[in-house]
Amino acid sequence: MAAFGFRKTRVSVGRQREVAASVVQLRCEYSAREDWAHMVRHWRRFWDDEAGAELVEWAVVAVIVLLTTVGVVYLISQEGLPHYFDAIMERLGFYQVGS
Repeated sequence: MAAFGFRKTRVSVGRQREVAASVVQLRCEYSAREDWAHMVRHWRRFWDDEAGAELVEWAVVAVIVLLTTVGVVYLISQEGLPHYFDAIMERLGFYQVGS
């Protein structure tokens, strides 16, 4: 008798290959489940992370402020603002532009 109470038996080469193949298959299945669980944990952590969301919100605010500033500067410029008010006055019928 061998250690741990196991008997020595002769196993055919074909059976040894079957057992080896099943061990490899079990290892692959375990590895696939482990990889899937790791990927799910990664995506859950990515989804729950809010550090980047605040950065995006501030970027949107910066773009809005920039576009508003460009619009105001255009209206205040010498060509923009007088032309804008002349168009309003002409539409209201107070005076004709160029006359």
